[in-house]
Amino acid sequence: MSVIASPSLRLEPRRSYRLAALLLVAHGGALALLTLTPVMIGAKWVLGAGLLASLNVTLNTHALLRAKQALVALWWDADGQWTLREAGGREFAARLVPGSYVTASLIILTFDAAAEDAQGRLAAVFKRWRHRSLVLMPDSLEAAQLRQLRVRLRYSITSDPE
Repeated sequence: MSVIASPSLRLEPRRSYRLAALLLVAHGGALALLTLTPVMIGAKWVLGAGLLASLNVTLNTHALLRAKQALVALWWDADGQWTLREAGGREFAARLVPGSYVTASLIILTFDAAAEDAQGRLAAVFKRWRHRSLVLMPDSLEAAQLRQLRVRLRYSITSDPE
């Protein structure tokens, strides 16, 4: 069975409270360690604000899917083409970048979104967002969909002629 013969796959990730907890623990740990560092108090405040801003962005973009640029729907066509939709409603074509991470408990898909979007406009608006990532934990999709995605990703990686 080849990837070309595979049916199209539609994914609509939901909020991942596991990822949210992981992000809270990681950022909270970084804030706790920041208090122990021998740095001036002003630098600690600046670094702490940066950590809180990072938590806000990653939590809303990857875990809770509330940010306008959060990826809320993906279509993987039978011919291997990806179409992504953001929470703000924008749809665009993208290419899956080699090096995406696939395990039983975590999938990180990285896309190159420099292709044209569904309306035919160049994605020049998204130059700074050229590479987009989607983080999937076991609570992000139904178990059957996650399994289907993992199998198809692994097969497409091993059968890639490059």
